[in-house]
This record gives sequence, structure tokens and C-alpha cells, in this order.
Amino acid sequence: MNKLYYISILLIFKRFRYVLIPKPINKLCYISILLISLIVFSYPQTLLSQEEEKLAVVSSFEGQIKIQHGGVWKTVTKWGSSIRNSVIYSEDTVLTMPGSTAVLVFNDNSRVELKEDTTITISTREITDEEKEQEGFISQVSGTQREVIRNIKLKVGGFWANITPSKSVLTGFETPTGVATVKGTSLSVDFDPVTGVAAIDLGEGNIVFVDPGENVTFDMGAGDVVHIEVPDLGAGGGVLLNVVSGDIEVQTPTGVIVNMDAGDGVQVSETDAGDTAVTVTATGEDGGVTIETDAGTIEMSTGDAVEVGTTDTVTTIKVIATTDGITLGDMTLGEDSSVSLEVDDTGSATVIEVNGEVNTTNEDGT
Repeated sequence: MNKLYYISILLIFKRFRYVLIPKPINKLCYISILLISLIVFSYPQTLLSQEEEKLAVVSSFEGQIKIQHGGVWKTVTKWGSSIRNSVIYSEDTVLTMPGSTAVLVFNDNSRVELKEDTTITISTREITDEEKEQEGFISQVSGTQREVIRNIKLKVGGFWANITPSKSVLTGFETPTGVATVKGTSLSVDFDPVTGVAAIDLGEGNIVFVDPGENVTFDMGAGDVVHIEVPDLGAGGGVLLNVVSGDIEVQTPTGVIVNMDAGDGVQVSETDAGDTAVTVTATGEDGGVTIETDAGTIEMSTGDAVEVGTTDTVTTIKVIATTDGITLGDMTLGEDSSVSLEVDDTGSATVIEVNGEVNTTNEDGT
């Protein structure tokens, strides 16, 4: 309850005290009636505030920190040994100013340390019955059934987080480039709105990342560092990935898997025909990027680009660009060429159509 509310009550009693309270009643009685009135008037608002569940508090801070609740911004302040305006509810936004930092502690003792110039919004929601029943994302990242999803949305800046393993709460960190859902994890997340790049540095544990267009999904383990960008790639969407440290397997909706090591960079998107398009933007010291398909493994280097289409029995690889050829098994495909292969139940592939330049080496070396 704000100061204006209390002042209003005091003014009312001061103005009408002689009407409301007979003169024989002493000052002590007057004060008692005033205190009782304050409690009575406060009761409905107290009930209202109790309906909102506290998610976290600002346990310590330096500089200027603001919290937006119900559309109203309040500044976090120190009052002796306590901190005022420190409670965070669902849908609240927390802002750190330049040169300022803050430590947030959640109900389950999870901890988030905000860097300067950072803005996050925190929300929770119950997992729906449909999500609980489906054999999909929720079960994949949680391992056990969760009841609540806690979402920490990073709009700008960065933070370090240490998430307490929980049987009831599933935590997700969201940036404009996608959502990283965690299992008992220590990690840092940064997002630069100027470059559009989100950086995820996983200290320990495991996370599952999904981009907004669901073009890519990949797991990250301890020591992995990945930079993610979602440029404007048209209606099909897409994502740019660069592996700074570690290695990842990028899964796509068509079943194509892109293998990346430290120093590798790719752009993955979906074509109008529903195929998976992959362009290699950089390669590390461990060699090029490989793409696993039902028809075999494609080996690519910087500047190479392909589109991979799949049906129940046929896989088609179309080369969009290449520097010195793209390798698929014992075949080398040149630019503007394509090959379609039929895959049987045993996994063996048979070439059924070739377009453009496709070279293969026979046993005699020709």
C-alpha cells in the first residue's frame, strides 16, 4: 500500500475526528480507533497481494535496479540491512542500469546474476495436460514430468545462472534467437540486439536449444559455447550457428543432422519445398562440416551449400554452391548438380537420378 493511501485516511480522521469521536474519549482511544481502521482498510489489499505468488527476490545489488510490476516501475533501494521493492512476481521485468548488477534468488534457491545494461522478464505457467501426454519437447528436456515452466526472457544484456535441479519446475531461458531449456545447469547467456547474436556458454549440466522457427534443435553439454543468430531469411526462417567451443549435433525437421565442432559455422533454413538448406560459413581445425542423411554422409567445407530433401524411400542432395566439390560417399558433386538416391530397409542407397556433374571413382582408380 502506498503512502498516499495512508495519508488519505489520516486526513479524513483529522478532519472529522470531532464528529466521529466524542470529546470525552481520550487521545489513546482515538489512536486505537485509527489503527483499527487502518487494518480494516488494508485487509482487502493484503488479500489481493497474497494472491500473487512471489517468484524471486533481489538478494543483493550494486548501482540502480528497477522492477516493473503491473505496468509500474519501482527502484530497488537499500533500507538499513533490508532491501525495499525487491520482490519479483510473474510477468515482472527487471532492469539493471549502466554500471549496475543484481543477484536474484528464486524460491527453489536457483540463482541468476544480472550484468549491467540487462533487461529480463520472468514468468511462469503450468504445463498443460496435452504437453504432459505428448512424447515431445517437454519429456525430452525434463526427463521426468514437470508441473510448471519458469521462463526467463532476456531482451538485452546478459546473466549468469545456476539452476537448482527440480522435480516440479522446468526452466527455460529465452532470447530472440530461441529457447534454451535446462536441467540443473550452470550457464551464462548474453544477447546483443545490435548484432542479433546470442551467446550461450554452458558451464555444467545439459540444455536443449530450439530456435523460433524450429529449424534446428541441439543439445549442449558442459564446456560447449555456441553463438546463435536468427537473420531475416524469408518465409522459411533460418538460423546461423557458430561453435566456439565443444561440438554439437544439430537436428532438423527433415531428419538431417549437421555435425559441428569448434570453429565451424553454418546457416540452416527450410526451403519453400520443405527441404533442409545448409550453407557452411566457416570450418575449424578439425576439418569440415558433415551432414548425416538416410542416403549417407555429406562432407562440406567453407563456401559449400546444399539442399537435402527426403521422402520415405528417396533422399535428394542438390548442390547450390561449392569451392572444390562436395563429397557423398565415393561421389563428388559439382556446383548446380544433384543426385537422388533410393534407400532400402537395410540402409543401402542406389542412385536413381543424376543431374549436372557427378564424379565417382571406380575400383581401378578411374
